[in-house]
Amino acid sequence: RKGLFRYDGYEFTPIHIKIASAPPNNSSPVIEVTDIFEDMSGTIWVSTRSELHKYNADEGLLNSLIDERNGPLFETIHRINQLPSSEILFASNSGLHILDTKSLSVTTFEHSPNDTNSLSHNTINDIYVEQDGTVWLATLAGINIINWATKRIEQIIPVPNNINAKENAITAIERDKDGNMWFGSEQALI
Repeated sequence: RKGLFRYDGYEFTPIHIKIASAPPNNSSPVIEVTDIFEDMSGTIWVSTRSELHKYNADEGLLNSLIDERNGPLFETIHRINQLPSSEILFASNSGLHILDTKSLSVTTFEHSPNDTNSLSHNTINDIYVEQDGTVWLATLAGINIINWATKRIEQIIPVPNNINAKENAITAIERDKDGNMWFGSEQALI
């Protein structure tokens, strides 16, 4: 099934996606696009439930980013964003992945149960990046703020005495024109 289309104001054009991980029994892969992001250089990044893709304008298709040893570079990416310094951020079920666009090296921030300077949860639903590089993350266990200069992580848990409370499962982040931060959760708008 086609999962990505480009609309030029007149018609929808399906974009072919090269899949690195073949589905079992040669069945047709299901392409569920989870996010589309254009970086500062104009590159289009597309995440699906199973892979990350980079648009190749010369070929008119999306190529899967893969690690030659381990298969797909990322899996289940929920949101893509970019730091002012040009690194690309990928929010996933396995932490926050940072791709250096020059070297293509990847750094990952993950949850570590005994480390208060780690993510509060590995599943990240949304990313908000401030102009100064401060990164806000919406996780299944609260809000994480990363000071990018120091790499220090602050965890904010809305209902700290009950980590499994639905209010702690943050799904969306936005800043309004007055500077207020808005957080959506599985239970309510916080």
